[in-house]
Amino acid sequence: LVFGHVSALKGLIGRFEDEMDKKDLPVVVTGDEAEMLLPLLGENTLFADRLSHVGLYRIAAFNQAKIEKARKRG
Repeated sequence: LVFGHVSALKGLIGRFEDEMDKKDLPVVVTGDEAEMLLPLLGENTLFADRLSHVGLYRIAAFNQAKIEKARKRG
């Protein structure tokens, strides 16, 4: 099961590399079990365990700043 997922991911990575005409693109994996894929995906793979949380926090902070700015303007 794991090797099938890894093969699918490598296939997607290869397609992106071909489409962008670049090799060794950095890849970021996230999720509960994603860290175990690192040794199977290659050297250019990074693990970001809280990527979704960080992204959602930044969106919320950005929106909050816009709301506060609008309130100050009246």
